[in-house]
Amino acid sequence: MEPASKDKKLRIHSIYIKFLAIFTITIVLSSVLSGTIMYKLVESYLIASRMDDLKSAADTISDYVTQYLTSDEYVGEFVPVEHDTNEYFYNLYSLMKISNQTMGANIFITDDRGYVGFSYPLLPDMADKRIEHGSRFLNDSIVANLILDNGRYRFPNKEQYVPSLRTDGYVVDKNHYHGLFRDEKVPFLTISRRLVYIEPETRIKQVYGTVCISVSTPEILEARQKVILYFMLSTCIAVLIQVIVLSISTKRITEPVRALQEASRRLAAGSFERNVIRTTKDEIGDLVDSFNNMTIALENLDRVRNDFIANVSHELRTPMTSIGGFIDGIMDGVIPPEKHEYYLKIVRSEISRLSTLVNELLDIAKMQSGNMEFHFTVFDINVDIRNCIIKLEPLINDKELQVELDLDNEQENVYGDRNSLQRVLINLIQNAIKFTPKGGTIKVYTKRLKDKVEVNVEDTGIGISKEDQAMIFERFFKSDKSRSEDKKGTGLGLSIVKKILIAHDQDIKVDSSLGKGSKFTFTVARPPKEHS
Repeated sequence: MEPASKDKKLRIHSIYIKFLAIFTITIVLSSVLSGTIMYKLVESYLIASRMDDLKSAADTISDYVTQYLTSDEYVGEFVPVEHDTNEYFYNLYSLMKISNQTMGANIFITDDRGYVGFSYPLLPDMADKRIEHGSRFLNDSIVANLILDNGRYRFPNKEQYVPSLRTDGYVVDKNHYHGLFRDEKVPFLTISRRLVYIEPETRIKQVYGTVCISVSTPEILEARQKVILYFMLSTCIAVLIQVIVLSISTKRITEPVRALQEASRRLAAGSFERNVIRTTKDEIGDLVDSFNNMTIALENLDRVRNDFIANVSHELRTPMTSIGGFIDGIMDGVIPPEKHEYYLKIVRSEISRLSTLVNELLDIAKMQSGNMEFHFTVFDINVDIRNCIIKLEPLINDKELQVELDLDNEQENVYGDRNSLQRVLINLIQNAIKFTPKGGTIKVYTKRLKDKVEVNVEDTGIGISKEDQAMIFERFFKSDKSRSEDKKGTGLGLSIVKKILIAHDQDIKVDSSLGKGSKFTFTVARPPKEHS
């Protein structure tokens, strides 16, 4: 049961689930944001469009009210007079009725105390003001929010008329107009403005009251609902498309990741057999290549480690076997006394070889761990080249070799650890002596570069094959031909040379052909200006 629950947990926390959650949240938030913006824009557009119509209607009605108030028909209240001429009242009445029929407007004309002088649809107390049959009356729910005072209806809230009396512009309300339409199920838009006229006799400007026009805006509510519906629908479709696209796209990501995960498990178990196949040309593909390269490097490292153990075991076992055999022969009396000195010299030589091997292994371990101490100084490398040749002169003379020395300058100062660089020179020249046939030639020459000095050790020896040149600086590596020539070498010399030069931030390269000899070239830094 435990593995199953673990796999389930992995699936819950998979890349696909994380991507799905991130993209879903992003889409939902984007939809909410864009929906809110669209919601407001649609609402603003519809309100602005209606508001222009209401302002135009309010201005026209104000003009008609002014004409009526200054005419002979006006007798102190809005009623038709008892004679044939009812032109102004009829015009006002007709205009308000048409506005109601075309826009669904509720129109109120109030005095400066909020009393409703005239309205359309009509209030219950305005039955006597009908000039034709079929006139409409206000809804009871709206009438119920007015106050009946001494037989006349008035607005109960001063905010419904006082702000309009105090300004020359329009007062706009987008809600229930301070409670007048609070029982309606749809929002209302209300425009109100001040009514001003010129007193005919005194020619003084008078403020009669206000004209208030309200229309229900069910289309705003409908538009809101449609916007919400459309965005919910589009969000669901977008999420569905995202799930499909994400399933396809994440599969291209997760499949190589799962392959890398499986390969990592095999690698941890010590298997280097299969590489992960690259299926994409993006960063995941680069990761696959890096993993495969790492696998190859680890495989090579594992092989080198195994070879190292085998080589160390071989290099230690061979002299120890000889030492043990000779000592047993001496102690058992198999080797006669007159031969003891001869075989003890062999034992001493093998012990010296073991000591050299151990010391070189310790040096390599120090250099790999960074514990090898280097003391950088300025010194003349030409002096060290000459001294190394002098030290190896017995070996040179023994093989009757010709040494050619060509130094670019009489004095060539370099910057480095003198002892370790002497070790590099000794090793390279000693190898040249070792693998150059009797009567051959060894050339040592230098060349000054811009910020380095190039040192070359060239011989006319047996040479190194192209295949072996790639491995020549590995620990314990010996080419087949060198094994026949080098009976006492440990195979660590060139590896130590390479590591010393790496520690000096320098490099070494080999150029060789079988039967024609070899040339080793390395560089040493020239002194910095402060050490010149």
